[in-house]
Amino acid sequence: MLKTFEESLRLVRARSRRDWQRDFPEPALSLWIPKRPQEPLVPAESVGFADRTREDSGVGGPFLSIGRSHVGWLRKSDRNAFPVISLGRGDECDVRIDIATISKLHAVFASCAGVWSLSDRGARNGLVVNERAIESGGSTDLRSGDQLLFGTQVEATFHSSDGLYDFLSLLA
Repeated sequence: MLKTFEESLRLVRARSRRDWQRDFPEPALSLWIPKRPQEPLVPAESVGFADRTREDSGVGGPFLSIGRSHVGWLRKSDRNAFPVISLGRGDECDVRIDIATISKLHAVFASCAGVWSLSDRGARNGLVVNERAIESGGSTDLRSGDQLLFGTQVEATFHSSDGLYDFLSLLA
């Protein structure tokens, strides 16, 4: 798994799209996490993607960070027994974002026949996809490049494997 942002850029430069899709088939999120009051940057442990545990002291597993910007693959963890990828503040979430405006279980990602969807799980501060609020309990299909807002502060972009390759290629 990629350990650094620089490593991911080297891989994009060195691999064909087909090789990238084979090695990294999962979709990903690029997230922007706001800084907390009285903190220069959000600490690495405030965002956790699938392979991370509470004991992790730094950024690792399937996500890369540059300051407050993070890129992570959507993967199941052992913390969540359900057949969806959960996002929220709760310790059991696959994608854990420890920000006060994020609910314990804010939203879930699911895939059916290759189509990814995002569902609101009664998020206190809402879920927005492409500037359209998703009602509590509602769901919407996702396309690569869709803009997401979790709560009032956490902005994200959903990327298919191809979309992440294109995104990183722009930076490489």
